[in-house]
Amino acid sequence: MNLRQIVCIALFCSAALFTAAQQDATHVYSQSTKCNLLLSGASFSTSLGGFILERTVSGYSEDFISNLSRPTSLNSIDQLSLDWYDLGYKKMSDGFLLGSAAVPSLLFLSPKTRGHRKQLVFEWSQVSTLTVGLTSLTKVIVKRNRPFLFNPSAPIGLKEEPDAQYAFFSGHTSLTAASWFFLAHHVQRLSNNRWVKIGTWVLASTIPAFVGYARMRAGKHYFSDVATGYVVGASIGYFIPLLHQRSISKRASKKR
Repeated sequence: MNLRQIVCIALFCSAALFTAAQQDATHVYSQSTKCNLLLSGASFSTSLGGFILERTVSGYSEDFISNLSRPTSLNSIDQLSLDWYDLGYKKMSDGFLLGSAAVPSLLFLSPKTRGHRKQLVFEWSQVSTLTVGLTSLTKVIVKRNRPFLFNPSAPIGLKEEPDAQYAFFSGHTSLTAASWFFLAHHVQRLSNNRWVKIGTWVLASTIPAFVGYARMRAGKHYFSDVATGYVVGASIGYFIPLLHQRSISKRASKKR
């Protein structure tokens, strides 16, 4: 699944659930209309901006690619990716991305989320859309060449695609991190089991890191790409739910 498909799905979820999320302001996952409009607007704007700019990017010609020289200004960790091109790791990272996109649905197993599941889905749509939107927009603005462009093992057809210029930053890593940190944030609040909380945070920390490593081994990204994707995704997955909670607390205080 490419990022554009994920954007379309997330935007559909946002549009379909916005009204439902606003119908009951007493739900623990609801927040103010103003804040929802701000988050949804930012998500839509970044996604649309990335999509529009993406139409203006052309792929490299075979002659241009043949004249590319191996970059020498990279740090020692980033240079590792120049010698990696493993399709097995690519398939593995794709599988983790698809699986992680469904991870937030595990929250439905908790009895405490009954009656609030529409709000949870709406909240997750904000997280996923904003993550994908920022990732997509940054990719087309920065246009950093992927490591496989300098690897003779990669096929020329792959190198000629516009996607070959979208190294910074890693969308697989950002969305995986957003999914797992979103789950961990809610588990931390909902669960009374200490080991469940610890286990969730361990998974939330390590799985996106592994996905980032797999993207490096696949020749898709440098370490700096996956590190940035990790930080961006984890921040969005953690702080958007926090904004929801603070909005609830403020409204509760005003009613007292």
